Amino acid sequence: AVTFFTFRRLRENTLVSDQTRFDRMVARAQNGIERRVDLCVDQMYNLRALFAASQSVESDEWDRYVAMLPSREEALGIRSVGFLEKVPLAGKAEFLKSRRADTEPDFTITPEGERPVYYPVVYLNIFGPDNRIVRGQDHAIQPQRLATIERAIDENKPFATGKVNFLAPNGAVTHSGVALYLPIYRNGCEIETAAQRREATDEGPAAARHRVPSE
Repeated sequence: AVTFFTFRRLRENTLVSDQTRFDRMVARAQNGIERRVDLCVDQMYNLRALFAASQSVESDEWDRYVAMLPSREEALGIRSVGFLEKVPLAGKAEFLKSRRADTEPDFTITPEGERPVYYPVVYLNIFGPDNRIVRGQDHAIQPQRLATIERAIDENKPFATGKVNFLAPNGAVTHSGVALYLPIYRNGCEIETAAQRREATDEGPAAARHRVPSE
C-alpha cells in the first residue's frame, strides 16, 4: 500500500510538472508566432502607405521599396509579398491592355475564363530559392481567398485565410500555407462605411488595389 501510494504521488507530480513545461513551451511558441504576425501586419501597412503617397506605383518603385523593408523573410517566416488589383469582368480588356503596354507584353490572367471579378497578381516577390516571378495569377478562383479579400475590404482590416493551397500558373498545387490580405483604397475616397469601401475599390483596374498575402 505504501509503495502504491508513493508511486501515485510521484506519478501525479511528474504529470503536473510535464504539463507545466508543455504549457510554457506552447506559450513561448504562440508568443513568437504572434510577434511575427504583428510584424507582417506592420509591413503591410507600410506598403499601403507607399500606395497612398503615389497615384500610380510602378514596378521599379515596388522593387526598390520591397528591397528596403526593415524585416526580411527570415525573421517573419513568409514566402512572398505582393500586390493585387481588383478587376471586374467589364474592365478586364482595359486592364490587360494597360498591363501589357506598361510592363509585360504577354501579361495575362490565369487561369483563363470569365468570372465576375478577378484579383490578379500585379507585383510579387517570392523569397527563397524558388523565386520565380508569377504575375497574373487570380486569387479569386479560390473561394476562401475571395471571401477573405472581400471581408478585408468591408472591414478595412488585415485578415488571414485558413490553410489554403498555393497554385502554379497551370493550376497545379505546389504547397500550402496561410494568406494574409490588407485592402488599399483609392486615394481621396470616403471609407467610413462598408458600402463606401466597396465603392472605393470598384471603378476600373487602377482603382481597386490589395496588398497581397505574406504567404
